[in-house]
Amino acid sequence: MSEPSYFQDKRTIECRLTNKERRQLQHEMKIHLEKYFKGLIGKAADYTKVIIWDDTVIIQGEGFLTEPEKFVARGTRGGNLVKQTRMQVAQQFAKDNVPYFEEKLGANCIHQTFDVEANKDFWIHVMVFDQLLIEIK
Repeated sequence: MSEPSYFQDKRTIECRLTNKERRQLQHEMKIHLEKYFKGLIGKAADYTKVIIWDDTVIIQGEGFLTEPEKFVARGTRGGNLVKQTRMQVAQQFAKDNVPYFEEKLGANCIHQTFDVEANKDFWIHVMVFDQLLIEIK
């Protein structure tokens, strides 16, 4: 008899967060992100949103580029240059902060992806965890 797959098994695991706890944790994570980016690059995003849903955490930010980066991103090749440098920042962010998210959520990150759209001054980081994070009703 084979073991149940991840997708069959995860629904039986007790959820970690109620809706109220989820909203509070989303806010705490947003504050953590803002402090992290201000400390690392001297500027946080103008708008940051953290969404915890099912077994996923989605982080999105807008307005994170500095004025020189915005100027460079307007050029034909500049958008790709700014994207490449900011993707390095995103990789460092993931390296530094995935353990923070795992600890806060009591779950392990099993997959993640991130992207930067320099021309739109937008970034996103998506993490999938090994169990349900919220109570779905």
